[in-house]
Amino acid sequence: MSTGFQWVIDNAGEISIDNQLVTAQTVSRDGTIRTTSRGGSTWTFTVKFAAGMVYTDLRQGFGTVMAKGKHVADSFTLNSIFLGKYLGDSSTLTGWTASSVSGNTVTVAGGDASSGFKLKAGDLIQLGSTGHVYEVTADVAHGSSSVTVHRPIIETGFSGSINVGPNCSFKVICTALPNIKAFDYNLGTFDGVFQFAEDMT
Repeated sequence: MSTGFQWVIDNAGEISIDNQLVTAQTVSRDGTIRTTSRGGSTWTFTVKFAAGMVYTDLRQGFGTVMAKGKHVADSFTLNSIFLGKYLGDSSTLTGWTASSVSGNTVTVAGGDASSGFKLKAGDLIQLGSTGHVYEVTADVAHGSSSVTVHRPIIETGFSGSINVGPNCSFKVICTALPNIKAFDYNLGTFDGVFQFAEDMT
């Protein structure tokens, strides 16, 4: 059984993922909209459980969540068959590296795609085993190496191994922790949603 925040992700009924840039917009009296990016972007996850899990199983898993609570960071991966799925054409996700970080672009080497795409828009990369996770915003052909991601790269000067796709690990803090709720006979759920915010430390 998975434990901690990974248990929450693995048993979710619904997951909402937000990594949009912070923006400000104004609307003038004639309807003209002006917008500007205010910089940074962080990952936030809102997780809702489906009702009807066996209460004793729910209680056991929730116990491992409580070990972290809202005060200790924990990590999880989106390692399901679809959530963090690699979209490119390489048959291997190990041995990838990155270098030459500049703004929101990075040079990526690795994989064995001899046709198609090294990475596709929507793919995830993580700089290092404990670094931040970035979403690729444009397809990268198999012979190319320049990758554009959704936000400015935090690890300036990075050079080294990276994780790709379902191997990426998000380090987060729990910002909303619901209460466990029992109903009928040995069935359970939660009275609200879990919320996780990317740990930026």
